[in-house]
Amino acid sequence: MQYLASFEIAEAAVLQGIVHFGSEPRGLAFYPEKWFSECFKLIDARHGLTGCEVSLRSHLQAGKLSQTLFFRLPVSGTIPFRRFLGSFLVLNTIVDDSVTLPRCREEHDRIAAAIPRRQCVIRSGAFSVNATWLACAFRAHGILFRLLNEARSQERSLFHQINLQSFVLSPQLERQARKNLLGIRELRGANRAMLASQEKLFDYLSGPQVLADEYLAVETVDDAAWLSGRLKECFSETWSALKFAAPDFPFEDSAYNELLSVGLHNSILCEPSISEIYSSLLDPAEIRSLFRWGESLEPWFNGSDLALRQIHASQFRRQESLATELAEDNAAANASAAEIPLTHSPDGYIFVSYKHADYPRIVPILEQLVRWGHEVWFDKGIPGASEWNAEIEERVARCRLLMLFVSQASVDSKYVRREVLYADTLQKPILSIILEEAILRRGMDMLLRMYQMVSAEAGDFSEQLEKALHYVRIL
Repeated sequence: MQYLASFEIAEAAVLQGIVHFGSEPRGLAFYPEKWFSECFKLIDARHGLTGCEVSLRSHLQAGKLSQTLFFRLPVSGTIPFRRFLGSFLVLNTIVDDSVTLPRCREEHDRIAAAIPRRQCVIRSGAFSVNATWLACAFRAHGILFRLLNEARSQERSLFHQINLQSFVLSPQLERQARKNLLGIRELRGANRAMLASQEKLFDYLSGPQVLADEYLAVETVDDAAWLSGRLKECFSETWSALKFAAPDFPFEDSAYNELLSVGLHNSILCEPSISEIYSSLLDPAEIRSLFRWGESLEPWFNGSDLALRQIHASQFRRQESLATELAEDNAAANASAAEIPLTHSPDGYIFVSYKHADYPRIVPILEQLVRWGHEVWFDKGIPGASEWNAEIEERVARCRLLMLFVSQASVDSKYVRREVLYADTLQKPILSIILEEAILRRGMDMLLRMYQMVSAEAGDFSEQLEKALHYVRIL
């Protein structure tokens, strides 16, 4: 099942879940636009979880880029949190193995601790003029695509993490901000561009505030010197016209950084000043841009060779068309087979996970379940539609048991694997019915051996099945 880490933060119990997007399929598999749009919708769904915060990590190593999302939620929301994290598995039905949910503490900690030692906090701070201060909202994520391309061309590593935190501005701090803005307007020699930049930041305070802490990290001293210099150059490109002097952007050697490993914003540990709030405020458009990877990072997913990307895109469309035709043929063939009554109960049923081509083989077993008084539900439709994905998730979430019919075709099916992994994430019992010997790949071997398995070819299959159902408290 999905491993959830637990922490005590500011005397509150908090859960952390990781969604990891590895670099392995990139440049080999094709990521269509629907993968990116579905991914964005899934990330955006965090707003439906009260108190959910997110951090985004991007890590370039050996020329390959991976992303990791760190979500935090109060312990009281464990069940909806698992459902939310498990919903990301639908992306594996679009691109195989594009998403990983850590299933044990070791895997979780390995991903969380993969941080280069030389680290820099991207915090430009405020610039004082008499009793007035000027905030500078320099964003590393705004230039990240450029830095990643340069790092790859020079065979360097590069790590970026941004921790987001919802924040409520106190009336006292708002008064300080308003007073400071009046002071800026009265500054002698202040140009219009500078005043406009400060007024824009002040406008962000009118709605819900989201603060951002940003970090960059590298492995070597040479990479740190290069990146520090590039940050100063990029800063000057935008802010020197407003008379802001570029900070030094020092990189410090650190063996462990809790804020990065846990994905915490610094405001959790100490209250920020109004100038620090100004400098780290994000507007809604900036937040959305963080997760619209298809607009900025698509070449990193599909490769920079345009001709090769077009070939992969054509192959993907052909495979999707063939899969749809096969599903339609199986659905038509199964329609003429024995009709198994599907439950209308909202919960308490057996969810049947199978490959449509195996339907004639599983009918006798389903009929036996119905004779024993069990309610069953299984997918008779054509997979892939977003509405159907939501229906599958809801049905898995409300079942008492997922019964998997194991054949080579079923365990190789990305749709079946998604159903099984989602059930495991939600801590649902899983019972495997072995229809034939199959090679279990992509982690299915380790997962399924944690649960009961019954061979359909056993002479006492009915007795074994009845005992297995009793074991998982179905009978």
